[in-house]
Amino acid sequence: MIKEIIAKYDAERIETKVMQFWEDSDAYLKTRELRKTGRKFFFVDGPPYTTGHIHLGTAWNKIIKDSILRYYSMNNRYI
Repeated sequence: MIKEIIAKYDAERIETKVMQFWEDSDAYLKTRELRKTGRKFFFVDGPPYTTGHIHLGTAWNKIIKDSILRYYSMNNRYI
């Protein structure tokens, strides 16, 4: 039987809890320390948008770049 979902999804509350967990557990610094001995991976991104507004093509480009960095980070590269 399918139950009706009555609770409201509160993205802001969830994001706050996740950020608090990362801060409390010092997750970023621990990850950097863990990857320190991995092969180095350098990635240079261009300057910010000249118009001050992001174009859809630029947004897509940023998403691809972010995916690449995440992939290499999760494969023990020191970014």
